[in-house]
Amino acid sequence: MSTGAQEAEDAQIIAVYDVLYTTLTCTYAVLALIVFEYGLTFRQEVEMFWNRKLTGATALFLLNRYLVIIFLILGVTPSGPSQKLVKSATMFEYLVYLPWAVFAAMRAYALAARNWQIGVLVLILGLVPFAVNVAVFGLGINGVVDPIFGCQGAATGLTPELAKRLTITSRTALIIADLLLIVLTWRKLPASSRRWTRVPSLTSVMFNYAYVMVSSILFILNTLHLIFTLISIELSPTGPASFITIFTNPLTCILVSRFLLDLQGATRKSLQLGQEAYLHTETADARTKSTIVFERVVGSIASTLEYRADDESDETALEGDHSGPGNVESDAAGGSVQTKC
Repeated sequence: MSTGAQEAEDAQIIAVYDVLYTTLTCTYAVLALIVFEYGLTFRQEVEMFWNRKLTGATALFLLNRYLVIIFLILGVTPSGPSQKLVKSATMFEYLVYLPWAVFAAMRAYALAARNWQIGVLVLILGLVPFAVNVAVFGLGINGVVDPIFGCQGAATGLTPELAKRLTITSRTALIIADLLLIVLTWRKLPASSRRWTRVPSLTSVMFNYAYVMVSSILFILNTLHLIFTLISIELSPTGPASFITIFTNPLTCILVSRFLLDLQGATRKSLQLGQEAYLHTETADARTKSTIVFERVVGSIASTLEYRADDESDETALEGDHSGPGNVESDAAGGSVQTKC
């Protein structure tokens, strides 16, 4: 082998090492962030979900919380020669899209005044990334043993052009779902009520988080994921995808967990206020039932919101009382493509 060819090969190996090092570093960073978030909210999790009866809300929270943790742990665990471990880590990565799709559908169902057609539409859009990645899994996710880098997971049957199309399909579906939720939230509340409140009422939590803290941020994350992944595939079909894709799922997990925790807390607060008001007025119970309808199966997620002038006046009064003291990516090690649509 000539000196020039040897230098080119060495440069390529160094570049791949650099990519793998950066990828592993980013994975450790997001794992640390998830563990830190877990520590901050563990007490609230126990209070809001562990000591309550099992509902759809509890199941969604636990799946959202722990599927990502398992996936990240498997992601930093040396896989050795085990193809089963590689496939397991990949499948856990895909499974996180299931609770997110159901979560988005229930938000749409609540914001659309229990319109199941809109809920089903958002559910289908949310399931597109899972379906796309499962299809890629069917192409063959295998542990490829590299003499230098060891066992690496890769979808060897996925071409860069197909990867680009699948990325566009999966992320566009999520972007459309996020836009629908933004529109539903914005249309739900009249202009006079589009304001922040200090009291964590069910209505204010649904508005503040579903619009600002969840839908808008997820829309931005999915858009960035799509743009940077397509740019990476276009510039270097056999090179690494953008590192921003490593952060998309963990940040989504944190946002969803925070939303569910705050929504559960707001639901309990609303029930307590309704019970206290019932002791002082005969109409309080009727007003509480007319503004919040709690679903028996999914708990607080599918509550139907009816924002009226009565709710606004109640929140204003409560504020006064309390004013004092939430990828398809190319594999660098050999021209194959990994799935993270």
